[in-house]
Amino acid sequence: MSNAAPLTAIMPIKSWAAGKSRLHADPETRRMLAQAISQDTFDAVAACPLVGRILVVTGDEHVAAYVLGARVTVVDEPGPSEDGLAAAIDAGVAWCASNAAGKPLVVIPADLPALTPQVLAETLTQAFAHPFAFVPDASGLGTTLLVATEPALLLHHYGEGSAQRHIDAGAFPLPHADPRARRDVDTLGELREAMDLGAGSRTREALAGCFSTP
Repeated sequence: MSNAAPLTAIMPIKSWAAGKSRLHADPETRRMLAQAISQDTFDAVAACPLVGRILVVTGDEHVAAYVLGARVTVVDEPGPSEDGLAAAIDAGVAWCASNAAGKPLVVIPADLPALTPQVLAETLTQAFAHPFAFVPDASGLGTTLLVATEPALLLHHYGEGSAQRHIDAGAFPLPHADPRARRDVDTLGELREAMDLGAGSRTREALAGCFSTP
């Protein structure tokens, strides 16, 4: 794994008030859950010893204030586009190409509340056996982590059916990665699955505060 240092983690984080539209009908409940999920994910990434820098792409001042730290760079979220996630990742990869050319990077969606620093380290170690790799989500159809040994190799195709599109783009799949690195959250059912895997403390507290039976 020595060839993977210093690793840059790109984390697109949408506004907590605007993200996760399928998570809950009530806007305030949805915001609370989205915030907790992204904070737990960020905290796990920040504590991972293999991550040298976190590049947070966001347009939300509250997100920017939370992630502020010595190893964090905040990149402004691009303006409105047909695919906001793709534009955010493009901005992160462009930053890496200019500031960390030839260095490894990983895209980490901010909706992996069961992720831990150790799980992330183990997953990255597996991924860096290949120039370009990805972790399929729990369904096997989508993508969570996307990893490359240098910015030029990272071709991202997030969205419906992204697993096959990443395979077609040359990424090596890691379907046996730890389930905690595969359980992204868009719905309440998926959130409860993440809870069963061991979601972080902020997510547990937020869910307990929103529902009488977490």
